[in-house]
Amino acid sequence: MDSSHKSRFWELAISKLRFRRQPRQPKTSDEVHSLDPDVGLDNTETQKDGFYRYSESLLEEANSLLLQQTESLEDGSECFVMAPSRRHSRPYTVSSEEWVLLSSPSSPSQVLSLDDLSGVQLSIHFGGVLNIFTKLYAMGKMMHVVFLSYGVELDTSETGLMYWVQRAEEEVRTNSLATLIEIVENLFYALYARVVLEMASIELCSCFNVDVPSLTTHRQFILPHADHLYRIFLACKDVLDSPVICEMLQQELVARYQEGYTRRVIHKENEKGLSSDDILGYRRYALSIVSERSSAFCKKWETLIPLLRDTPAEVMAVLSEKYLAVVPKSVLSDDISYDELPFTDLITIDPATWEKDTIQDHRLATLAKLEGNSVGQERRDDANIRLFSLAKRHKCVCASVCRCSYECTNNVERRCPCAERQLRIMLAKRRKGTGRYSFATRAYTLARVGFESLATLKRHVDDDDILIELGHVFEVFDLEIQKERSAAALSTWT
Repeated sequence: MDSSHKSRFWELAISKLRFRRQPRQPKTSDEVHSLDPDVGLDNTETQKDGFYRYSESLLEEANSLLLQQTESLEDGSECFVMAPSRRHSRPYTVSSEEWVLLSSPSSPSQVLSLDDLSGVQLSIHFGGVLNIFTKLYAMGKMMHVVFLSYGVELDTSETGLMYWVQRAEEEVRTNSLATLIEIVENLFYALYARVVLEMASIELCSCFNVDVPSLTTHRQFILPHADHLYRIFLACKDVLDSPVICEMLQQELVARYQEGYTRRVIHKENEKGLSSDDILGYRRYALSIVSERSSAFCKKWETLIPLLRDTPAEVMAVLSEKYLAVVPKSVLSDDISYDELPFTDLITIDPATWEKDTIQDHRLATLAKLEGNSVGQERRDDANIRLFSLAKRHKCVCASVCRCSYECTNNVERRCPCAERQLRIMLAKRRKGTGRYSFATRAYTLARVGFESLATLKRHVDDDDILIELGHVFEVFDLEIQKERSAAALSTWT
């Protein structure tokens, strides 16, 4: 809204407030038949009833705000003026003008004063902000896992995603609503900018057909194909675009975060020098697409990433080539090592019990086939089956949308490759406190198994199935953050 529009807005508001309501008092017969407009108006003090005094106060407040706005405009400074009744009247969302002051595109938004909120209101709004914080942090932590797995640049600069993920971990116990909003605002734009950047590289990589044999191992996690990874990133972007997360996307801020990361990556790649190895022929393929500015790829992504047209085609080819990886290049330590997981030693199981359970498993698998279901889904649907004990014995408890469901149904005695992931999720849910590991370490483990849950979905599942699985990841992170905050609150009382 420019200055002329703002002035007309306040002039209209003031003109409406100048209409004075007459007090409703019994009229005499003379007053009823009198046509003199001055009758009954000689004593103005008696006419100032509650509504009139309220209008007068609004008029004075509007004049004061108009005077402040005029002075700020005369000084040449940008000032956002908001009626007090509109501030914090709706739940918080990113870039909401009721919660943050939208400053220049080169600087992040500033949190508005919260002094108009009562203690109860602060508590209610804190829950809403924490809900958005949880989703953003969960996705940011999963991006950390993805970047490590594919060998992608992390970027810990002040405009980098990892910087704000670490800030979120440092302030996860905070009780300051303003601090939480500040982190959410910056984390959102750092995450949004990076997700869009990586989606361009992933889509470019997904267009290249490479014959990679299907690998199935008991312990080694196989990274998803680029087209499936693209759908995971797209699901994250759908969450970020949701109106309950962000009210109005500031494209200038997105471009600012993208520019900071892109320029650092270009400088780093130029310093390293481009390798001439191109065994698969991917770089030649990528260069043929990126170098052609009239291609559908360039037209699509230059609208979302303005800096893409200034990015050398060779650098773009090298960055996207990393998503051809098949196995994770780097994995951090989990909160609980694999050897410490409470798997059941099958040797200790009574042979008669094992045989009986195997017969029941075959019957359940047969029923699943007749119903067009999976044995893991049948177990999940039965409230009497203890999934935790089955996961400890490496039995499948996965939903039908999992990639392992077909093999595990046809071979019920197979050791489910997802057993470790399922067991870690169950342990995290069953754990009452924070445990002996730091929050960042526990969150990394949850992010890793969360990404694996999304990556092991069947490649042709519906988009809704990916969003549902992403929602399960949010639930686990929400539970872990609540435990961390509860531990902090408990420590203050002891």
